[in-house]
Amino acid sequence: MDRSFTLDEEVRCDFIVTKERKELWSIQLDLFDQLDRICKENNIRYYAAGGSLLGAVRHQGFIPWDDDMDFFMPFDDYKRFCEIAPKQLKSPYFFQDYKTTKDCTPRFARLRNSDTTGCTIGEYDVIPPHNVGIFIDIFPLFYVPTNKNAYKLRSFMIKILGLANGGYMVLQRKKYNKTLHLKDSFRPHIIVWRFLSLFMSHEKCCEHFLNLCDYQKEKELLGLSSFLTGKQKYVWKAEWFDDVVRLPFEDRYIDCPKHYHEILEHQFGNYMIFVRGAAIHTMGTVDVNTPYWITFQERYGNNHC
Repeated sequence: MDRSFTLDEEVRCDFIVTKERKELWSIQLDLFDQLDRICKENNIRYYAAGGSLLGAVRHQGFIPWDDDMDFFMPFDDYKRFCEIAPKQLKSPYFFQDYKTTKDCTPRFARLRNSDTTGCTIGEYDVIPPHNVGIFIDIFPLFYVPTNKNAYKLRSFMIKILGLANGGYMVLQRKKYNKTLHLKDSFRPHIIVWRFLSLFMSHEKCCEHFLNLCDYQKEKELLGLSSFLTGKQKYVWKAEWFDDVVRLPFEDRYIDCPKHYHEILEHQFGNYMIFVRGAAIHTMGTVDVNTPYWITFQERYGNNHC
C-alpha cells in the first residue's frame, strides 16, 4: 500500500494530528501487531470494531480525532485468546483481564505496553495501582436471544451481575483513594456486591457474569452483551461476521468483517458523516516514554507502586 506511517504532524480531514497523537497511535499499532500475530499463529478470529472498523473503512487508518483501537472476538475465540496471550506475550507487553489483574472488569480485556503510561480521563486518580500502560481493547461477542422478552430478561440478569462487579471495583477504588467521594449512583452497585460477596469471590462473580452472557441456544444474533447490554444498535446478525476481509489501516492491514457496511450502518447510521467527540472514552494521561509504575511513583510515592 502507498500510505506509510510517520510521526510527523499532519492535517487529516481538517483536523491537526499532532506528533504526540502519532506517538500514541504507534504504540497502539505495535500492540495490534502482537494481537494479530497471536491470532494468526493460533487460528483465532478477531475483527476491527467500533471506531477502528469505521477508521479502516472511511480513513484507511485511525479516525483523525480518535485515540484508541477496539477489537471484537467471538466468545469461544476470546476464551482461547485469554488463555494463550499471557503465555505468548513477553515484556513490555502485558495481557490484562480479571484473572491477570485483580481489580479489573470481566467486560473486556486489554493488551498493554508496560513501558508506557496510558490512562483514560477519570481513571488516573481512582484506580488501584495496577498496569496502566497504553492499551488496545478486546471485547467478546456473544450470541443473544432473538425473542425480545427473552433478550430483555437476560439483559436484566446480566446487568445485576454487572452492578455487583461495579460495586466491587468502586470499593477497591475507595481503598486506594481515601478521599474519593462515592456518588449516590454507586450505591446500588455496592449493595448488590456486598450481598453477592457473602456467597462468592470477585473472580467467581466474573465467571458467572461471562457464563450468563454466553447464550448458545440460538446463533442468529451477536451482541456486546458484556459491555453494552440491551442496546439494540450493538446487536448484529451473526452472519455478518462469517467472513473476514483485510483492509488497509495506516501502513498495515487489519481483519474486518466482510459485511462491514451492514455492521457500521446498523451501529452509526450514515457512517460517512464525520462526528467528532463520539468516542466512549478519551485518553487523559499519555506518556509514551515513561513506564506506568514510574508515573505512579512520581505522583503517589512508593506505597502505591
